[in-house]
Amino acid sequence: MRWMRLGQKGVGALFVWAAASSCGRTGLPLFEDEEFSADGESPGGPEGPDGGAPLDAGPSLDALPPIDVAVPPNTPPPAACADASATLIYLISEQSDLFSFDPSMGVTTPIAHINCPAMGICPSTGTPASPFSMAVDQAGLAYIVYCNGQLFQVSTADGHCEPTGFASDQLAFPPTFGMGFTQNPSSVAETLYVAGAVADGGDAILGSITTTTFALSVIGPFLPSISQPELTGTAAGGLFGFYAVNPPDGGVAASSGIAQIDPSTATLIGNVPLPTVMQGDAWAFAFWGGDFYTFTAPYLPPWEGAHTRVQRYRPSDGTIVDILTIPDQIVGAGVSTCAPQQ
Repeated sequence: MRWMRLGQKGVGALFVWAAASSCGRTGLPLFEDEEFSADGESPGGPEGPDGGAPLDAGPSLDALPPIDVAVPPNTPPPAACADASATLIYLISEQSDLFSFDPSMGVTTPIAHINCPAMGICPSTGTPASPFSMAVDQAGLAYIVYCNGQLFQVSTADGHCEPTGFASDQLAFPPTFGMGFTQNPSSVAETLYVAGAVADGGDAILGSITTTTFALSVIGPFLPSISQPELTGTAAGGLFGFYAVNPPDGGVAASSGIAQIDPSTATLIGNVPLPTVMQGDAWAFAFWGGDFYTFTAPYLPPWEGAHTRVQRYRPSDGTIVDILTIPDQIVGAGVSTCAPQQ
């Protein structure tokens, strides 16, 4: 995803060119209904007595236990896995180029330039609509949301694109969102989860999309709150969010973290900081083989050319290592729950 946040990301102060050249999340509509107000206040009432966090804010991220990616012994296998190619991580660039990434080899392979019939522009910049985030199901079919809220189905075999029946702005949910599939606990079915911002750079909320009817359901705000999450899931029912750690002064986010999420409530049940991983100007996130892969684009002036840094976080030993650099700005990553889990 590419989520330009003036002020918090320092785009206006650091690179004035970014506002004209990128299609990001500047000026996202607020989430407005009876449960989520425009000021980002979540259900449960007003601020605490000292004017600080809401009374129901729950534990802080620092108080959460480490994330857990273990696969329970009785986890059923996925039901509809495609051929072996669907077990790779798939990537989409802002320029609509589709790639596969093989974590076992550390290499990317071009697949196709996709030509989805996207209409309109990115509301934040006025530029033509472009890919924003991606998820991949057990059959190897990619779902790509564009920066104006349109959702498409894309073949990971040849890049063929078809529109979906998804209607943007359902239930006042933000039109752009991070996304990832997770296999349902004790079931062979899977669910597409989405994470949208309450406001530009604000706290995020969790929802889900039914891929047969394309109806959206709202689950609720993340508790504790997290900013700018991209999602990935596992065959064991795990749901994880790659989020930005925003400094209190509203400057450029200098680090990030991975939160484990209860998909039924949006409550965070685990957390790990990634002090050396900065989301930057665009980012994506995927789980494969027991490890997490982050795809982040540093802030660069246009004459230096866009590129993406690929890093691996290994929960088993806590290491963060650089894998490779991709000479494209990756905005979405998707991986089937059929992929290796350990």
